[in-house]
Amino acid sequence: MRLVQKTAYYTFVSATMLVVNKLVLQEWQNLTMVLSCQLLSSSAIVGMFLIMTRSLQLCSPLPFLPIVASFLGIVYFNLRTLESTNIETFVAFRSSTPLVLCVCDRFFSNRQWPTRWSFFSLLFTLFGCVGYALCESTYVIPAFKWMTLWYFCYVFEITYVKYFCDKVPLSNWNRVFYTNLLASLPLIAHVIASGGSQSVKIETILRSRLLALSCIIGTLLSHATFQVRSCVSGTAFSLIGIACKSLSIAMNSILINHTASFRGTLFLVVSMTSAAFYRQPDRK
Repeated sequence: MRLVQKTAYYTFVSATMLVVNKLVLQEWQNLTMVLSCQLLSSSAIVGMFLIMTRSLQLCSPLPFLPIVASFLGIVYFNLRTLESTNIETFVAFRSSTPLVLCVCDRFFSNRQWPTRWSFFSLLFTLFGCVGYALCESTYVIPAFKWMTLWYFCYVFEITYVKYFCDKVPLSNWNRVFYTNLLASLPLIAHVIASGGSQSVKIETILRSRLLALSCIIGTLLSHATFQVRSCVSGTAFSLIGIACKSLSIAMNSILINHTASFRGTLFLVVSMTSAAFYRQPDRK
C-alpha cells in the first residue's frame, strides 16, 4: 500500500470515527466506559486474528508503556483543557505543534531541517488555524497548566511512537494489539473503581449497535494510524491530523450546522492547502 493510499485510508477512518464517537457519546455520555470498550474489544479482535493466523509476536510490554502513559495523558489533559476554552482555540494551539515537532525530528529522528518552502507551509498552516479561531469564536486563553501538560504529552507521544516504529520490529497488527490492550487496563480499573460498571448492564452494552460500530472503526483507526506513522515523520503525521481536523470542521460547518463565516472557511482552506505543500525532509 502506497503512502497516498495509507493517508487516504487514515483520513477516511479518522473522519468516520469522529462522527460515530459523537453519536455514541450522545447515547452513553460516559467517555471512560466507551473508550474502555473500544480499546478492549480492539485488542480482543486483533488478538484472536493474530492467534488464528499464527502471527502473534511475543515481546516485552516495557516499550509500550510510554505510549500508553502519553496516550492517556493526551485524553485526560485534552478534556481538562476544553473545560476552560473552546474547540476553535484548542485547534489553533494544536496547529503550532508541527513547528516544535520538526525540531524533535531533527534531533531524535535524525532528519534534516525542513526546506524554506516546507517551513513556510508550517507557518501558513498555523496562520490559517489561528485565523479561523479568531473569526469563528472569542479567542479564549486556556488554563496554562492543562494546556502545557497536554502539549508535552502530545509532542512526546508523536516523537516516541515514531522512534518506536523505527526501532521495535513488530507488525502493525501486533502494535495495535499490545497498545490497545495495555491502554484499556487502567481505564477499566477506573470504571470499576468509580462504580460506572454497576450502572450499565452487560446486555445493554452488547446490544448497542453504535458502540459495536465504534469498536470496529476504532480497530481500523489504530491500524491506519500505525501504518501512516511508520512511513512519515512526526511533523508530517501531525500536519495530516491538523488537515483532517480542519476538513472535518469545514464539512460540519458548511453541510450540517451552516455556522461558518466566509472568512472562517477561507482560513480553513488556507490551513489545509498549506499543509498539503509540506514535504518531509530526508534522513541525514
